[in-house]
Order: sequence, then structure tokens, then C-alpha cells
Amino acid sequence: MKPTRSLLPILALATTMAAAPSLSPKKLIQTGWDTPDTAQFRRDLPAMEQWPFDGVVVSAQGRARDGTVFDAKPAFSTNRWERPAFSGALADLQAAHSTRLTDNFLILLANPGNVDWFDDAGWQEIVAHWRLLAWLAHEGRLKGLLFDPEPYTDPFKQFQYAAQPQRAQHSFADYEQKARERGREVMRAVTAEFPDAVVYSYFLFGECARALRAGGDPQARLASETYGLLPAFADGWLDVLPPSVTLIDGNERAYRYNSEAAFNAAFVQLKSDCQAFVSPENRAKFRAQLQVSHGIYLDAYVNPPGSSWFIDGLGGSRVNRLEANVAAAFHAADEYVWIYGEKARWWPPRQAGPKTPPTWPEVLPGAESALKNAKDSWGAAPRRPVGSR
Repeated sequence: MKPTRSLLPILALATTMAAAPSLSPKKLIQTGWDTPDTAQFRRDLPAMEQWPFDGVVVSAQGRARDGTVFDAKPAFSTNRWERPAFSGALADLQAAHSTRLTDNFLILLANPGNVDWFDDAGWQEIVAHWRLLAWLAHEGRLKGLLFDPEPYTDPFKQFQYAAQPQRAQHSFADYEQKARERGREVMRAVTAEFPDAVVYSYFLFGECARALRAGGDPQARLASETYGLLPAFADGWLDVLPPSVTLIDGNERAYRYNSEAAFNAAFVQLKSDCQAFVSPENRAKFRAQLQVSHGIYLDAYVNPPGSSWFIDGLGGSRVNRLEANVAAAFHAADEYVWIYGEKARWWPPRQAGPKTPPTWPEVLPGAESALKNAKDSWGAAPRRPVGSR
């Protein structure tokens, strides 16, 4: 998307922001299919200190009164959770210590996503889940929560208007209003338990960026977007957000980026253009408390050229492209860059066996050095300003 004349002052401001970022260290967060539960987090945290990460993502399990173990990632459900069920998870977190891995996050998903936005009783449970996980993260000395809005439980899609069960009775505007109300309820619950939380989302506003491209009012086009209700939900967060809380848009779209220009353009769009998705009264909070991050998809650096998730080496090795892209992501991020992978692992296997996945440096030789070099280079020398040639 090329900026119109009306956006040029905003573009210049955002470019300056990206070109002169804070001198504080940037941080690399590990997540993926090998995400540990709290027991593995406690056991294998020392082994993870060999890799060049500053934090990891962890999941929690609860134990019901009848002894049944359940996964706490699917938080958008009507299941009743109680704090005593997480006493084991809390003990794991409180016993885990690392001087290197300091920025760790507890994950929750917008799944199964089968609760209608107008279901007060159902949302009472969802809000209780957010509250409990915020309490667990705070008492477990984590940095905050990591939210994944993606729908994984067919046919439910929590943020798509076309998938809502009462769309015949309620307009998109009605659903937006209710999603904003639920966002307020969730954030009040989180901040009551964790007043200085970092709430990290794999993505927030960028997935609706197409609604910005045609000009005019983007709100009118959100009804047809897969995540059309997500901006209203986040707007509700901003309604009640205290100054002590930080929000992070993780920009999962960065999985396919393969140039400095792509990361820089995303920074500008997320920092400036996407303010159009929030209410005018919340835009000062948006500018002050929303950080931009970027996701790096490791599989794209080992997939074959025919894959839809493929990063080309551009005449060099693909591991060198990984290093270049992570460095570019750091340059165009406020504080965090996150690494996601599926084919291999960083964590030790929970149980060794013939089907144990290899480590990422085994699948992509040089991956560890690429990540370390990209992170170390951030403070070693000044980079070219955004927009320079």
C-alpha cells in the first residue's frame, strides 16, 4: 500500500520512530509446537539457556477434583476452572529460575470459540479463565500472557461476524459493541490480578489491514474480515487499560517477509494506519502502550520452493536470510521478536523415542548462530535508517 498525501506526515513520524528506536536491548522469544507445559518448563529451563533466547512461551494444565488433567490453553470455553486445580502448575512456575530467560509468557487460545458474544453466562467463564491465567502468570513470576486469536476448532471462529450464531438477530455493529464490552471485562480481570502485565498477541490489528487499502472508512469493511471483531475486542482492552500495562501486536504476517522494507512498512502500518481501528478516545493509549513485534516462521527457511511458506535465499544461503530477516525484524520492532517453528524443536523432548523431532540447528545448520548474531548485531553498530537506500 502506497501512502496517500494525507498519510505522509504520519509516515514521516513513524519512520522516525523506527529509525531511532530505544537503545534498550531487543529480546527474542521462543514459541512453537514444542511449547512446554509448566512441568517441563521447570525441569528443562536450564537446558534452554544454551540457546539465544530471552524468554519462552509456556502452557498450563489443571487437575480437576476427580483427578482429570485438562489443558488450560483453550480459554474461550464454558468449562469451570478453579484455582486449586492449578496448584501444581503454580508450584512448577515458582520453582523455575533463570537469570537469562527473563521474559516468559503463559499462552491462551481463542478456542474452542463456541461462546456467542451475547452469551453472558458463557462470557462469565471466559473472563474467569483470563483472570485465573493472569493470576497464575503473576504469581508464577512470568512477564505476562500470550494470546493466540486464531481459530483451530471448526466450525467456530470467534472473531468472524459470518460465523456468529445470532448474526440474523444482531448487526455487525451490534456485535462490535458487544465485543468491545467483552474486551473491557477481560482486561479488567487481567489487570486486577496482574497490574503491570505484558499482554502479547500473535496478532491484533494487522490481520484486518486489507480493510485499510480501499480508502474511506475501514470500519465498514470489517464485517467481511475473518478477524473483523478482533479490533473491537482490543478497543475494549484500551478502554480500561492502566498506564502500567503493555500491549504487543505480534504481527504474524511477518512470517513471509524477506526484506528490511517489508518489516519497516509493517511497523509504519501498525503504528500509524491501524489507529483507524480504535476509537478516537483510545488512540493516545494506542500510541503510548501498543508495541510492534514480528513473528519469524522457521519452517519457511527449510521448506521446499513449492511450499506456500517458503523464504528464498536471494542468491545466498537460507540461514543467512534468516539472520538478515531477524536483524531487520529487531530494527523494526519496539522490543520483541518471536520465533515460531513446527518441524523441529528447541526444548528437550518430553519423552525420547524413535519419533523424537530433531533440533532446529540439526534441521537448519547455523540457525543458532544466525539468531545470536542477529540479536547481538542490534547493539554492535548503527543500522541504516528506515527508508534509506
